[in-house]
Amino acid sequence: MKLTPEIKSYLYKLNKRYYKSLGIKSTVFPTLCFTVTEFNKIEGPELNKFRKIKNQYGLVCFNKKSCTMFLNVRHHKDVAELYSTLIHEMVHLKHPKLPHGKTFNNKINNIIMSDRY
Repeated sequence: MKLTPEIKSYLYKLNKRYYKSLGIKSTVFPTLCFTVTEFNKIEGPELNKFRKIKNQYGLVCFNKKSCTMFLNVRHHKDVAELYSTLIHEMVHLKHPKLPHGKTFNNKINNIIMSDRY
């Protein structure tokens, strides 16, 4: 998928919306980046372990001073997939110690279902 200004704007709006609506307690609003090149330009020791990841759909890294959310646009086939990845990363941000599994997936599904009604 190719990143367009419209898609970028849409993702920025979603990022802001979910950060507020989910009541995320992180002290820092997430910075979004959409390409490996953008991601590699962001400084932070917590990001170093992710620098060599090329096939990642998305990830979120945060500490008390910074928060970076990487949405690798080129690995997504459409906007719906990007939306799902953003929601997935927001759940990580809201519940940093929650592992992937049934509870994690239920949280994602609850967010998606609340958007539909």
